[in-house]
Amino acid sequence: EDGIRDLVRSRGLGDVYKRQVNIKDILKGVDGDYVYVNIDGRAKRRAVVEEARQNLDVQLKDGLQAGDQLIVEGQLLLDEGSRIKIIE
Repeated sequence: EDGIRDLVRSRGLGDVYKRQVNIKDILKGVDGDYVYVNIDGRAKRRAVVEEARQNLDVQLKDGLQAGDQLIVEGQLLLDEGSRIKIIE
């Protein structure tokens, strides 16, 4: 399947940072807050629940796991299942 891919940047989440993200990485929707993660070259929408906030860092109560590849740029262009290409 050849199609247009959205170019995005991502950040891998290790054990220490698995629940801490920058506030800019969290999107607002009618169903609540969410982020996008990379699953096999496609954007997957994940609902997140905020636990605490310090300056621009948000500690999440739920929604991400260690090893998730959080999409940190270009996420406003995405929909669930969008084909993506990670850029450095």
